[in-house]
Amino acid sequence: MEEALVRELKEEFCVEPKSIEFLNYIDVLRNQDGKETHWLGLDFKIEVDRELVKIGEPDKMEQVRWCSMKDRPTPMLITVENSIIKNIDKL
Repeated sequence: MEEALVRELKEEFCVEPKSIEFLNYIDVLRNQDGKETHWLGLDFKIEVDRELVKIGEPDKMEQVRWCSMKDRPTPMLITVENSIIKNIDKL
């Protein structure tokens, strides 16, 4: 899992992690095209050099920005919001 995480960080944000900490998992229950699905989301806390972060896939995202936990963007994917709520004491 960590190899995939490192690969995705490089592809999407052009950066390697300084540290990786597994936090826990979250159940993701969704309805896709009328079919109930169950996914497992794996939550990690990752430290990176913020000066090196840049967009690696410009066709998939418009911007990268840093924000505080109190000033996070809205709306946010419900899965991301639920992960933040579940892990707030570790972030």
